[in-house]
Amino acid sequence: MTEKSVLLMNMGIHFAAAVNFTNYRRLIDDLIRLVTEGKGQPKLHNESTTSIFKGRFIWKTSTALNRERFPNPHKDVRRFLTFQRVLLFNAYATSAMCRAGIDVIDVYPISDSYPAGTISLTDPVHYGGHVFRDVEALLYKVFSPQDS
Repeated sequence: MTEKSVLLMNMGIHFAAAVNFTNYRRLIDDLIRLVTEGKGQPKLHNESTTSIFKGRFIWKTSTALNRERFPNPHKDVRRFLTFQRVLLFNAYATSAMCRAGIDVIDVYPISDSYPAGTISLTDPVHYGGHVFRDVEALLYKVFSPQDS
């Protein structure tokens, strides 16, 4: 990877089911510390840094949850995966990334407004690739080498 590389990262909806909010905050804060230095400026954007990854780091929010599609929504960790919890985890991560000067792509409203919902009637979290094609096209346009 070079300084022209882009890393689009998300650590959200599955974490909302698996860890408590205190640990999630620590995880997000530790991730931010890994990719920033000094006054909240992204480390990955600074060529003089010693960071291994020199490219652009972008945070991607979690998608909307279609909880009603769980076959058994109260089984095991599923009971913790609620709309409110996903919104809380998204809000914290987005706020922390913005404070650190890290770019954010918010896909929650895109997925939440998609009429068909997730890829199947028994999958509450995964959306088909076509749902985010416009976001992908925008990323390609912004980060593709420009002809001179």
